[in-house]
Amino acid sequence: MNKRIIEKIIKTKDEYDNLAVATIVDAKSSSPRDTGTSMLIFPDGKTYSTIGGGSQEKDIINKALKLLKKGKSGRISFNLTRKEAAQIGWVCGGDIDVYIENVWL
Repeated sequence: MNKRIIEKIIKTKDEYDNLAVATIVDAKSSSPRDTGTSMLIFPDGKTYSTIGGGSQEKDIINKALKLLKKGKSGRISFNLTRKEAAQIGWVCGGDIDVYIENVWL
């Protein structure tokens, strides 16, 4: 997790009881972002940073919001060809696995 993400968590700790940290834990081929890239998802739907954008990121945000309501963590995977990636607004294809961690503040 990079310094900007940690600093944002610290700045928002008084606003929320919990938040989700979505991190790419595995990236293959020409995925949009590298392994270790993280973003924050807050219970009100606000986000900080990006792990690739497009409809896949929207799916990640929606899953994170569901997990936050349950107080749980989880994982989501995407396998995209370049053609599929272009159809959802990504420039790159590739495979990514994202771990969504529920962080209590």
